[in-house]
This record gives sequence, structure tokens and C-alpha cells, in this order.
Amino acid sequence: MGLTINLTQWKRKKRNDGTIPIYIRLTENRKSRYLSTGVSILPKYWNSTKQKVRGTHPRSNVLNYRLRELRYNAEDKRNELQRKGKLDINTLKAEIKENDYNSLIKVARRYHDSLEGTERHHEWKKVGVLINNLEAFLGDTRMDVNQVDAAFIEDFQQYLLEEVGNNPNTTRRKLTSFKGLFNHLLKAGTINHDPFLQVEKVERNEVEKTRLSIKQIKAIKDVDLEPGSNQWHTRNYFLFSFYNAGIRFGDLCCLQWKNLKDGRLKYKMMKTGGLKNIKQQEPMLEILEYYRRDDATDKDLIFPILDKLYADPAELRRKIGSKNVLVNKWLGKIRKKAEIETKISFHVSRHSFAHHALTKGMSLYSISKALGHKDLETTQEYLETFDEDKLDSDMSTLF
Repeated sequence: MGLTINLTQWKRKKRNDGTIPIYIRLTENRKSRYLSTGVSILPKYWNSTKQKVRGTHPRSNVLNYRLRELRYNAEDKRNELQRKGKLDINTLKAEIKENDYNSLIKVARRYHDSLEGTERHHEWKKVGVLINNLEAFLGDTRMDVNQVDAAFIEDFQQYLLEEVGNNPNTTRRKLTSFKGLFNHLLKAGTINHDPFLQVEKVERNEVEKTRLSIKQIKAIKDVDLEPGSNQWHTRNYFLFSFYNAGIRFGDLCCLQWKNLKDGRLKYKMMKTGGLKNIKQQEPMLEILEYYRRDDATDKDLIFPILDKLYADPAELRRKIGSKNVLVNKWLGKIRKKAEIETKISFHVSRHSFAHHALTKGMSLYSISKALGHKDLETTQEYLETFDEDKLDSDMSTLF
């Protein structure tokens, strides 16, 4: 039997989110070799007979186009080697990997495609920008993903700083997305080294995070607003977030009554996937009472921000984004009525909580747990710009 090329889901590579990656399988004399396509979907969406993504998948057209492109490329290489009399399974795999299949840009695009339509919508957008920067940096130069090393990454970092004009913090964020690509490749077995281990990242610029004092929070609470108005609801959202350790707006939009059990708010954070579990104190319970209905079910949304929970993660993100714009607009009107000069957005509730917790002497560990950070180092960096107020307070006790 000749050398065959097929597309298959490799079940042994099943991921934590339940998706299974699709691989190109080369088979000759009962021996198989595999090449990652960068596509990963739930088993219910894969038609193993037709070797294609089912039409019920929201991105079936895009994914099937990508899979056909990769398969046709593999078949072209097979036919070319056959004409030269050099065809065998190992040579074909090496030929495919040696050509554009594993070029940095094409690998990055496959990774970008795999993020589309998932819960990682923000990362999908950031990787898209990263690819544009990489294409401009490389020009006509073809770079294989296995050739990327620390020197290349540091050159790219310098390009972002000097040619693109990104500030150090933006540059660091782009390198974080770049590293996310290589973490993905390491897990998929596409590469066997991490080029970021020796990279010397540009130092972060300290940027002061906007936050409100407890006095300003009280001023917002005391503003006279018409019950049921957009501004009234917005204030409730903002204060509820502040009282609950700075719930992100996207998470607030998706809270359901089932997230409230035994006087505690329990939910999974969209950004990190971490779990939050917060005891509801009197201020939170007071706000919740405004929205509690006798006919409410566990699946009903607590706050009337979205009309429903959208099954498509990308659509959900878009809806949340548009609502966030409106809420920030109404929040701007509230802060003027409260005679607060500082411009604020919804996310300021999170900064304000962290600042208030720090000034009240809450431990670093407790603040980290409250914010939902994965480690204390993240919390330390988060609180760095709040240190001056704490220092002022500590100094005042000395003299």
C-alpha cells in the first residue's frame, strides 16, 4: 500500500477544554507520522468519515479551508518526492516541515485561527496585531519557527520599541502574546525548545493606576439618581464590583442567580479561568435586593446588562464590549455629579478596591486571593503604583 495522507483527531492530545487537536497523519507500511494543523475542536464537530469540520461548527468554513490547504500542501510534497524517486514517510514529513508549513508567520496564523471564536477573544485580537508586526519586521525573509532564538526575539523587541514606537509596557504585552504562541507549540510538540528562556525583556514603565479614595466612593454612592435610570443601574454595577474585590465588567455581565449560594458569590473568571468565592456583606446584599425577582430562576442573569448569555464566545465578547462603552459613558456623568475630577472607567472599581485594601492593612496574600491573581508576584506588581500612599501613611506615624 502506498503512502497515505489523512486528517484525524488525535485523542491522546485532548486538552483541558475538551477540544481535541486535528493532525495530518502520514501512513506507510502501517507506520504513522503526525503533523499538527493548529486546529483543535470538540469531538462532536469532527466528521471522521469525511475528514472535515461539521457545518454545525460556527467557524466550519474557515477551519475546513485551512485544513484543505494543509492537506493539499502535503499531497503536493508527496507527489513531488514520488517523481524524484525519494518518497518515504520520514522524508515527506521532513519536507513538509522544512517548507512553509512551519514558517513562523504560517504557524502564527494557524495559532491565530485556533483562537478565533473561543473565550480568548482578546488574545485573538492581540495575536492578530502581533502577526502584522512580525510580517513587517521580517519583510521578505522566511523564518522557520525552529530558528527563532533569544537573539531574534530581542531584535524584534528592539524593533517594536524603536521602529513601531511602542512603549515598554506595550512591547512587553506583545512579547507575552508571542510567548503564548511558543507555549502552544511546545504543548503540541511542534518545537522542543523555549527560545524565551534566555530573553532579556525591556523593563516595565511604572504607570499610575487610576483609583478612587473611599471618600470618592462614598460621594458616588451619595449622588441623587433617579431609580431605574441608566446612571442608577451603572452606579449599582460599579459599587457591587468595588465591594466584591473589583469584579471585571465581563464577569459582572454574566453573573446568574445560581452563582449566589449560601450567602456567597461563586463564579469563574473569564480572563483567567480562576474561581472566585466571596462572602456577601451588607452593602452587596442591599444592591442584590434591587434586582431579585420572585419568578427568577437560577439561570437568569442577575443584572440587566445583557438580554441573554450568548453561546458564541466571540459574540458574547462583542456584546460585553458595546455595553462596557455605554456603562463607562454613564459612569462619566456620575463622577461629574459627584464632583470627582479624575476620569474613570468601570475597571477603576478594581483598582480602587486594591488601593483601599492595601491602605486598610489587608495582607498581600488576602489581596491576591480577593483579586483572583494566580501568584503573589502578580499582586505585588499590581500594587506597586499604590505604594506611595501607603508610605505616606506609614511615615505619618513616625513624626
